[in-house]
Amino acid sequence: AKGLPGYRLRSHAVDALIRPSAEYPVAIQVDDWVANFTTAVVRDIMPVPRPDEFVSRNHVPTIRPGMVVSARRGVVWLSSLHGASYLGLVDAADDESEWLPLTLESWLRFSNPADGVVAESSEGLLQAGRLPEALTRFHGRILEAERLNRILAAVDDANLQMDRSTLRREDEERARTELKRLVEHTTAQAGMPVLHEALKSIGQYEGIEFRFPDPGPEDGRNGDPVIDVAINSKVRARPVRLDPDSRWWRADNGALLGFRHDGSSVALLPRRLGRYRLRDPTTRSTTRVTRAVAAKLHEFAWMFVRPLPERPVKPKDMFKLMARNSGLDIVRYALAGVVAALIAFAPAAVIALVVDWLVPGRTPGLLMLALGTLVLLAIIGFLVQVSQGMTLLNAEGRATVRMTGALWDRLLRLRREHLRGFKSGELAQRAFVFQELREGLSGIVTATVSTILFLLPTLGLLFLYDPTLATASLALGLAGLAIVATFGLRQIKWQRRHHLAQQSLAGNMFQFVNGIEKLRSAGAESSVFAFWVRSYLEKKQAEIKVERLNALTTAASGSLPMFAAAFLFALVLLRPGESIEVGAFLAVFAASMTFFAAVTRLGGSVGVVASVLPAVQQAEPLLEPAIDDIASGKLVPVSHVHGDIRLDHVGFSYEDEGPAVLDDVSIHVRAGEFVAIVGESGAGKSTLLRLILGLERPSTGAVYVDERNLLYLDDHALRRHIGVVAQNGSLQPGTILQNIVGITSDATLEDAWAAARKASLDDDIRAMEMGMYTPVGEHSGLFSGGQVQRMLIAAAIVRNPSIVLLDEATNWLDNKSQAKVMESISEIAATRIVVAHRLSTIRNADRIYVMSQGTVVQSGTYRELAEVAGLFRELIARQLT
Repeated sequence: AKGLPGYRLRSHAVDALIRPSAEYPVAIQVDDWVANFTTAVVRDIMPVPRPDEFVSRNHVPTIRPGMVVSARRGVVWLSSLHGASYLGLVDAADDESEWLPLTLESWLRFSNPADGVVAESSEGLLQAGRLPEALTRFHGRILEAERLNRILAAVDDANLQMDRSTLRREDEERARTELKRLVEHTTAQAGMPVLHEALKSIGQYEGIEFRFPDPGPEDGRNGDPVIDVAINSKVRARPVRLDPDSRWWRADNGALLGFRHDGSSVALLPRRLGRYRLRDPTTRSTTRVTRAVAAKLHEFAWMFVRPLPERPVKPKDMFKLMARNSGLDIVRYALAGVVAALIAFAPAAVIALVVDWLVPGRTPGLLMLALGTLVLLAIIGFLVQVSQGMTLLNAEGRATVRMTGALWDRLLRLRREHLRGFKSGELAQRAFVFQELREGLSGIVTATVSTILFLLPTLGLLFLYDPTLATASLALGLAGLAIVATFGLRQIKWQRRHHLAQQSLAGNMFQFVNGIEKLRSAGAESSVFAFWVRSYLEKKQAEIKVERLNALTTAASGSLPMFAAAFLFALVLLRPGESIEVGAFLAVFAASMTFFAAVTRLGGSVGVVASVLPAVQQAEPLLEPAIDDIASGKLVPVSHVHGDIRLDHVGFSYEDEGPAVLDDVSIHVRAGEFVAIVGESGAGKSTLLRLILGLERPSTGAVYVDERNLLYLDDHALRRHIGVVAQNGSLQPGTILQNIVGITSDATLEDAWAAARKASLDDDIRAMEMGMYTPVGEHSGLFSGGQVQRMLIAAAIVRNPSIVLLDEATNWLDNKSQAKVMESISEIAATRIVVAHRLSTIRNADRIYVMSQGTVVQSGTYRELAEVAGLFRELIARQLT
């Protein structure tokens, strides 16, 4: 305390202040003093460990080495604390009889097993006459802890200054090294860890700029250095399995980060013909991957997805992404196309040779030679076509993997406000347009390139034989191309209408199916059917228009060669005073037919463009929004979450000018507390949870997690520390085990059984013939609503999260299961926020917030709120009647 001018100090004997009295609640005031004093000291101690168990007056858990213990509520005094440290700074006790208080914000860490730990309340110590001595000892311990923490803070500041100086020096050395590398054309970075060197090789191949976390601070680390680098680089990484039986090293699957059995990192880079090379970051040597080399690698590796730009995405960005590392394939494809075009012209040239020279000269030997030449060229053409097809498949496969991953990565990174204007079904349709877009872009590129490569040599040979006929063929081909392209371009309008009708139909039908019971109860089946008919008719009308234009395109493409043939015959007949040899004419005629066939194929590509352009327009709302700094990963990383949550004067509305869903809401949930949120439907309870999860941003105010603004935290990393049971959650196809632990989780079968036990689900699973491996279908018809909810609860708590959010998580459970589940939840060493409809489930909550029309109208314990007039008591009365 700090006195002000005019204040006077008065001394009092502690014994005079601390004596039992009915009118003077000493124990309560001591508890307040201890709690406030502890809070003032603990807020400067970092890091704060997460408790493994909570103690209470009536419950002391079995103490294991390394266990961190805290008090769930109030102040609990403990004795027999041999081998324990208080706040991680001082010994908890000098002798077995010394008492030390614990609050929700303080902790004890035991280094040895402890038997005989005794718990008592302040009132109990007061009655026994031990409270003055215990309070004096507490003051000594906490003041010593505060003194040591100040010393450590000063040391940390000094170390921080040294680290800053070291980092500046390292930055300068790194810059000098980069300049030296620029001059010497070296690739190694001095002092770079093996993992970073391997990732750098992968980044150079894939065009990914990896950003490595600064050395030193552990806050923000996720345990796996690969994940740390991926998060810091805003790049998605996923584990893949290297199955030796699949001969993975023979197919191009992109650059991979592999590991030897000793844990050292290696870069696996595709080379010519898709075969992999292993680059050792230590020796900087490159080795061809064979079965023997693959056997020395761990079966799991990491694959990285190169993201699209954070700015609005243009088609050229997608083309650039798909064409990465495809230069050799493009050259091979182009050369194969030119060779194929020349070979395709061979029959025409042979016809000219035979008609003009071999037949008149009666040279059967040369005829046999021409025959053999055609057979040989046919074989070569076959091999060229196979090579061209394999090259195309290789390039398309590489482009598919990159494009699909990049598009879905962008979709997942978009903020909620960019997606809010779409119905669920419509959004799904727009997302699946990505596949159509990828296939269309790939088809346009390959068809156009192959056709042009085929046309150019053919056209050159035509001019070589007869420039006049070649010019006429070119003019007629361009005219035919214009006609076919016109029909294709006219499809764009109807393709767009078809896409819009399909999306509207899918979006509304999804909502109709989900709300079928409400529609039936309202007797609205006829209205829904009428709406479906109108939408379906609009869709079918657009389809019919597109099919008609396709038919016209096909007819024009089929008739063009016939018109061209007639035109060439007429041109030869009408040329005054000029003649052409029969063989040359036949060669020009055959080549012209090939030329016109290629022209019609090129015109057909316009029809593909007509289908792709509307797809691009449908995908634009997902590609145009720029991913801002906050959403793009320029955030404070999160590795440790204590669980303190504070909503500070939060307001929220789904539209800028729309009604406020939340209005000036302030809620504080301390780490480890059990807090309930109740209220009528539409009060904003679920929206509150969405704000805590970072799925929505507050319009006003802020959400803080561990005193850090959620707006600047990596919410994706934060959600790894949060277990959630949504109001309308559903199971995923797989097994019960996969639904509880997840497909890629490192949680074990034992963890799944422990979570099932806490969710009161273990007996149900044991009663099933296949236990944890019982299949789960898409619609979960095998399980009751209560079993589905308990499975979702088990999945939420299996990873021992720091924060658990439950939104109407027990509304399908019977009273017995509900009581068991809530008892287990109340014992979880985590911050728990429960949105509840059944008020009987939250009797043990530390605090209850009552909401109405987006504001908090009451707060307190169950007993406090039930004793005063207000909305909470009205809700209780409604459920009792």
